Amino acid sequence: MIQDPLPRTAIEGGFSGLPVIATRRAACREVIENETNGLLVEARGPAELADAMCRLIDEPQLQLRLAGNARRCATERFGSERFLKEFIELLEEEE
Repeated sequence: MIQDPLPRTAIEGGFSGLPVIATRRAACREVIENETNGLLVEARGPAELADAMCRLIDEPQLQLRLAGNARRCATERFGSERFLKEFIELLEEEE
């Protein structure tokens, strides 16, 4: 099985303004900052995953804060404006 080094579903969730729950594997930790723009849980930890899901259900303010931060972080780090800016800078370096 080939694993995507970039957790696209976490990024897409952020763009969609959804609170994200992801595992603590290296790539996810590069995108999700625990308690800031999502919640991180241990892989193969169903009880911890269930607890995180219940927190989001029980704490609507946490849900809103994580979702808003996820959208802002996804846009800042992976949005088209940043991509175009970095692409233009790369082209200018080649000239």
